[in-house]
Amino acid sequence: MTARARLLSWDPKTYKESSEEIATPDEVATRAAQLLERYKVTAGRYPGLTLEANDKSWGFLAIGVAPFGWTLIHSSEDGLTQHCTKVTGHNGGPEIPIEWDQETTIPRNFFVSEQLALKGVRKWLEDGTLAPDLPWDDHCY
Repeated sequence: MTARARLLSWDPKTYKESSEEIATPDEVATRAAQLLERYKVTAGRYPGLTLEANDKSWGFLAIGVAPFGWTLIHSSEDGLTQHCTKVTGHNGGPEIPIEWDQETTIPRNFFVSEQLALKGVRKWLEDGTLAPDLPWDDHCY
């Protein structure tokens, strides 16, 4: 399968950005697990990944990875529209520090199970759309 997106991630010690071509959700899950292991040396910070599609009209998909789940944040190509996973019926909960190119805190209720998040990654890698069975919200911040 040919690469569908570029996966960006950041080193927990140097904050250096790395980039790799990916084509499947399994590749995203493998990289996320590797980073989660490397981030164990940090004091409660967790890795962020960003998927940039080859088709720029798809926008990009940011992924926050923690031991208890993942959060997905989709931004439109122009950056004006965002949708994020958010579990309804729960207050925000504690803020979780996620390290993209800079640290961003994400409310705990934005996180869903890794398995559910991977359904969202799969759908986005297939056609650039949001998986309908995920709890999306357009009030991300």
